[in-house]
Parts: sequence; C-alpha cells; structure tokens
Amino acid sequence: STSRSALPAVGKNIQFHKPKFEDGNSFTLYPNPVSGQQIQVFITNRENEVVTYKVTSLLGATLLSGTLVNNHINIAKLKSGIYLMQLIDGDESSIRKFIKK
Repeated sequence: STSRSALPAVGKNIQFHKPKFEDGNSFTLYPNPVSGQQIQVFITNRENEVVTYKVTSLLGATLLSGTLVNNHINIAKLKSGIYLMQLIDGDESSIRKFIKK
C-alpha cells in the first residue's frame, strides 16, 4: 500500500484587499457587445478626476490606453473580438470583458 502525506495548508494566513471596484455596479461598459466606434464607461463612486484605462487582448497585449475623457473610449481601430478593459482610479483597478462585433 502507498502512503500519502497530507498537503500543508496553503494561503491560510493570506489577507486579500477588496477594491472598491469589486462592486459590479461601480464600473459598467455600454453597449456590450459594441458594434460602433466608441464604448461608453459608467463609473459610480469615482474618487479621482483622472481615471486611466487599458484595453488588452485576451493574451495580455495592450492595444489601447489613455485617460478617460467624457466617459467614452474610441475603439474604432479594434478588430472584431473579445477584449479586456482595465480602469485605474488612483490605487484601485478593475477589469471587465467586452465584445466588439
């Protein structure tokens, strides 16, 4: 018979910080899926005047980045596909998936 040793408890004492963006209602993309040249970003509980964004492929390549102006982001140069949008508000950030048709 084979004896198995018990695996040690991993991550037992790790504390996770829950960012304010974790609330699903605080950052919304519209429309999603999007077929036009712009996507609108709605943020509640915004803490900073300057919110930056980064759009990446599912493989992690940064395709667009900048400062959010008038809650719209021009996505005209993106091909049809699935992308990740990261918003950064101070030291908090959150990521949402969106589809461009």
